[in-house]
Amino acid sequence: MFEPMKKSLLFTLIVIIHGTIIMAQTDYTYKTKTLDIPLLQSGQFGKSSTEIIQITDDWEAPIPGNDAYDSKQLVNKLRENYASKLNKINGYKNTPNEISPNVDTTFNGQATGGAGIPCDNHIAISNGGKIISVQNSSIRILDENGKTLLYKTLFTFANGKVIGLTNYCYDPKVVYDPTSDRFILFFLHESKVVSNFGIIAFSKTNDPTGEWNFYKIPGNAINNNKWSDYPIMAISKEDVFVTLNLLTENTDWRVGFNQSLIWQINKKSGYNGDTLKQKVYYDIRYKTKAIWSICPVQGGFVPTSPNMYFLSVRPGDLENDTLFVHEINNTLASGKAELSLKLFKTNKTYGVPPVAPQPKGGDTLQTNDTRVLGGIYHNGKIQYVQTSVIKPYYHSGIFHGMIDVFRNDKVLVNYISADSVDYAYPSIAYAGKGKPSDQSSVITFSHVSSKSFPGISAVYHTQIANLPSYFSEVIRVKNGTKAIERLTAQQSLHERWGDYSGIQYKYNEPGVLWLVGTFGNDIKFNGTWIGKLKVIDKIKIETNNTLTVYPNPLQSQTAIGFNIENDENIKVELFDDLGKLVFEIYYGKLNAGYNELYFNSSNLANQTYYLRVKDDNNKTKFTSKIIK
Repeated sequence: MFEPMKKSLLFTLIVIIHGTIIMAQTDYTYKTKTLDIPLLQSGQFGKSSTEIIQITDDWEAPIPGNDAYDSKQLVNKLRENYASKLNKINGYKNTPNEISPNVDTTFNGQATGGAGIPCDNHIAISNGGKIISVQNSSIRILDENGKTLLYKTLFTFANGKVIGLTNYCYDPKVVYDPTSDRFILFFLHESKVVSNFGIIAFSKTNDPTGEWNFYKIPGNAINNNKWSDYPIMAISKEDVFVTLNLLTENTDWRVGFNQSLIWQINKKSGYNGDTLKQKVYYDIRYKTKAIWSICPVQGGFVPTSPNMYFLSVRPGDLENDTLFVHEINNTLASGKAELSLKLFKTNKTYGVPPVAPQPKGGDTLQTNDTRVLGGIYHNGKIQYVQTSVIKPYYHSGIFHGMIDVFRNDKVLVNYISADSVDYAYPSIAYAGKGKPSDQSSVITFSHVSSKSFPGISAVYHTQIANLPSYFSEVIRVKNGTKAIERLTAQQSLHERWGDYSGIQYKYNEPGVLWLVGTFGNDIKFNGTWIGKLKVIDKIKIETNNTLTVYPNPLQSQTAIGFNIENDENIKVELFDDLGKLVFEIYYGKLNAGYNELYFNSSNLANQTYYLRVKDDNNKTKFTSKIIK
């Protein structure tokens, strides 16, 4: 492992200096401050349903700052062509083709107006079918048929009443909150210390064409003469979290990184239009080095509560295997929220990806660094994605990691890659039906090759029954029609491609996901395309008729897996070695096929037990000896 690992946190030190709280957990340190920000304005989108955005061809959003320049130069030189390999995973009956998601609906997400450089696409959809698609520098509200309900620049969305607001608004992110049936939007303004700030807006109802509450977030909240860049947003049941990177002004973006911040904001106060309660976590360091580009982890089937996880890596390294897993353990309203860290080791390395070539002599596309771009949490497991170099052919591909936050410090990694195609800018969303064992997800990302123009792809992933991860074939959601060629050689040697994509699970339609990404359009600009996917959630497991218990010997959380032939009521009981019933683990109806149940075994005494699975007639179907 490239980072020395601490097996435990030996002590916690709390010091309060002038209202700032300093926390220390051996090698992990951070500071916090609280802010109350008044409502800036409450207003409607406006009466007009459409508006033509005016953006000049050379309008460009800030390039995400990082320290990857030397690594990027080296990996570009190492790029070579190798034959592709097909890896088969034992344990699943389905072929990759049988579990590929279906492309249900797709349409142009940029039918009017223009886009900044790059698009920076993101998306959210409500249970009622209202879609918000955002990009540099506009917001579009659509129905599920692709009809535009409202379209505005981010500037006019904020009603143009914010003091100092200009049309230079960028990096928009949007989330739908299924708990409150509302939307939350965040975007940044300018890249100078004196004029940089964020706008966070909360829809007042489930109709995003109606009124919103707007708040101004300081870009230099800790007064260190830096500006904020590259927001990532996620929600828990109670709070919304925004992470930002602080950069030094008028410094080359490759070396301008200063530190990353985490904003914890109470959702209820934003929905109500009250003064916004906020807590900022800053100066987050491991072994005195600032941890850089922190990504919040979105709850998969439902938002997490009361905690929130965050992930970060060493994004500028040529090769590394360290994953930082941060956790804020409580809500803002509790007054007890604290930040902690665990270190994990990946079983395959990640590294800065090379630039990606386009067809017919088009300029190469930027792939940025290898930061974590998205993550989801479901039943103790986190899945996350990042762009990474893929060896031995040194192409850009997708790094998919999976961890069990309670059981071990290992990250199981799979690469999504091809020897002749480059993939980059992934995002991930949950795609299952909420069962504890169901770790289904869909990953969307950009693709390009020397023979195919920039477009949008997706892949379905599943992992159940303690088997390895299994992936569908990569499907093309949208193929590009031309190369992206917007920047002059004086502006950049490489065209802007990302810097991110978006995907969301539709919470009231299991198996349905909406995504948005970038493609090369007919005028050689970054186009926006929206797609609806339906996953085939009929994974079959190759098992015998036995009861599987893992881990065995038992740890704090134990999984029980078995197959049944028909839908029926099932009882699962635990007995001690004398035959005395310890407790009933489960009773209820289960579906035919493979089922997996969980129980907490942390309070059991250290001895031998017997697990029995019975039908409604009290007939034993399976028995297993287990040890604690």
